[in-house]
Amino acid sequence: MIGEIYNYLFVELSAPLSREWPLISSPFPLMLIIFGYLYFVLYAGPRYMEDRPPYKLRTFTSLYDLIQILANLWMVQEHISFGWFSKYGIICPEPSPDSPNTLKMFNCIWWLLLLKIFDLVETCLFVLRKKQNQVSTLHVYHHVSNIFFAWLYLKYILDERATLISLLNCAIHVIMYMYYFVSARGPKYQQMMSPLKPFITRIQMDSNSSSRTIFKIC
Repeated sequence: MIGEIYNYLFVELSAPLSREWPLISSPFPLMLIIFGYLYFVLYAGPRYMEDRPPYKLRTFTSLYDLIQILANLWMVQEHISFGWFSKYGIICPEPSPDSPNTLKMFNCIWWLLLLKIFDLVETCLFVLRKKQNQVSTLHVYHHVSNIFFAWLYLKYILDERATLISLLNCAIHVIMYMYYFVSARGPKYQQMMSPLKPFITRIQMDSNSSSRTIFKIC
């Protein structure tokens, strides 16, 4: 009985194209990753750091920010090369799931899923630097839900129209991590970048509302 339900939910209902893809064929690997993340940032990490001074990790954090900038820039470039703003219009393009270009786009979203998993490092850095106040419910939900929705898209949806959301998300992350990277250079740069902080917060909020709007329209 349980096997039949599992087969129906995770095999029969899934998109044939991605049915055997790594991390997509079964929900359990991502469930394990998310469980490990939650266990560390909410319990094991804070307990480990309780009687220890915060780690500085400045070089590692800067390297992390730089990787995020380059990875998200690559994602933006890939989305545009697949036809956004040329082949695909801004409002709900007609799907063409069998075209080679579309298949490449779906493959790109699989790499985006890996990038969303890599995003979890950010919260771990907060814990190791004893900035537990930044490990808010909203912050944790944001990271976990991004992974969940990317997996859901690859497992069941595979519609190129929804990649407009990932394009916007990656473009915003380029701006965000450039802001973080420059601000980490020191107090002088923090002061120089401080006027941009409300803008960064605003575009993060607008990206979430834009994603919901696109889903409603399409």
